Amino acid sequence: MASLKYKLEYNKMSGTSDDGIYVHLREDPAGYYRFQIGKEAYDALDSTAQDAFANGLFAVKGIEEISVTAYRVWYMKAPAYQWDEVNTGALAFLKTFFGKSSLEEISGSAKIDGSGL
Repeated sequence: MASLKYKLEYNKMSGTSDDGIYVHLREDPAGYYRFQIGKEAYDALDSTAQDAFANGLFAVKGIEEISVTAYRVWYMKAPAYQWDEVNTGALAFLKTFFGKSSLEEISGSAKIDGSGL
């Protein structure tokens, strides 16, 4: 099996708000949520409006909001979690979802632990 190629790009929100990250992929995610959707709003959707991709992202401890577009996933983490905790879980989910055997960082990617912001 091939590897999941990804590039991390952090974005710091203003003030003391939570941090967000773009995960650029060489794979196209399933469902698109062009606007941010929070975990609470997503959980309130009828199950027919939910999908496996978003379910998997929200199952990662620490992810509280997502946006999914072509070849890119964005998520915001809860302040009580560190980047390495959230990113390790999110990348593991993405690798499994796309049926890949390993992860491969694309040149210029920030690091999983939040460095290279």
